[in-house]
Amino acid sequence: MALQGNLETFFLSSVLQLLSNDKKTGVLRVADEGKEVRVYFKEGFIIYAISSEKGNRLGIFLKNKGIISPEELQKCLLIAKEKKQQLGKVLVENGYLSMKELQNAIYHQVQNILYDLFLWQKGDFDYKDAKLNLEGLIVTELDTMEIILEASRRVDEMSVLKKQIPNDMLIFKISERLQDKEEIKLNANEWRILSLVNGKRMVREVILESGYDNFVAFKILYSLYVSGLIEKAGEGELEKEQKKVDRIDFLGIINLYNDIFQVIQKNLKEEIGNQAFNIFAECKGNLISSQQELFKNYDLKNSTDKNTEVLLEAVKTFKNPEEGRAFLIIGFNDLLRGTLTKGADILGKQLIQKTHQEIEKILSYVEKYQKDSREQKEIINNIRDVLQKIG
Repeated sequence: MALQGNLETFFLSSVLQLLSNDKKTGVLRVADEGKEVRVYFKEGFIIYAISSEKGNRLGIFLKNKGIISPEELQKCLLIAKEKKQQLGKVLVENGYLSMKELQNAIYHQVQNILYDLFLWQKGDFDYKDAKLNLEGLIVTELDTMEIILEASRRVDEMSVLKKQIPNDMLIFKISERLQDKEEIKLNANEWRILSLVNGKRMVREVILESGYDNFVAFKILYSLYVSGLIEKAGEGELEKEQKKVDRIDFLGIINLYNDIFQVIQKNLKEEIGNQAFNIFAECKGNLISSQQELFKNYDLKNSTDKNTEVLLEAVKTFKNPEEGRAFLIIGFNDLLRGTLTKGADILGKQLIQKTHQEIEKILSYVEKYQKDSREQKEIINNIRDVLQKIG
């Protein structure tokens, strides 16, 4: 069974109920402007979910909850990468978590991913039946109806909260009333959120730093705001933060992937001639509809300057440049994964290894000679993950 649509015309609750009632086994994928969630079903039960948003990753989730320290997380991430193991397995084997604690953490992590997903205003989804490869994963089992009922309650409450906090790019600062700290009675969660409000952090940054899910953090911010303990920052401060977000290096991202696709095109053309262009077009057609829209004018027959121009124009449609950046990278990686997978069947082992080596040379050059940043490392690691999984 294949199912696809968008959340503006098809309620997420209806999709989940349908898959549950039909006892489906497969993967539901939901994406919107750089965000992506995958929900795994087995015989109608939700058993796992993964999100592209950093706050919902297991390591960040455990660190923000105070279950492991930042140092412990970093150490285990390095071990997991070296041994090519799941982070959860490394945490248990090194004594940072018991298996029961890990299972409990994953259960709540999956819950939070699903609750956040219900708060999305829009997004494209597609479901495909699939034989799940769960090797190395700690899976759980959630009651779909319980998730829908709790999520619906949160959506109703969130509509009230959003009247005062309309978006997560808003910035709050401490009000003068907070000078009388002795008279203020707050619980630990409220103090945690309050300590992160500094007139510079956007709501999204406060949420990420706090470790709480969107709903809980919004409720606390709303309570602090209506109590007069925090107030909205001035327009000048908001504009500064927006300019910081606008400095995203779209050109650097596009140039990197342009170089990679030129390598793939060259090796495919040497083997099958102009049929290489048909393969690329076919892989574009396999993307979800919003990604197809982004890449509709991106064509290997174009010059690199032309492809750069059409993508820079396409990302202008994103109101939030940061989400546009994430969506562009996810789209490029999906297109890269599809093209390399298709190309591997045609090129054979020797030529596909040559292609991977040439792509690795590009990545190594970028690391060595171009401006280094956390975002650049993340993009390069993502590309290497694609290469490793296919290779």
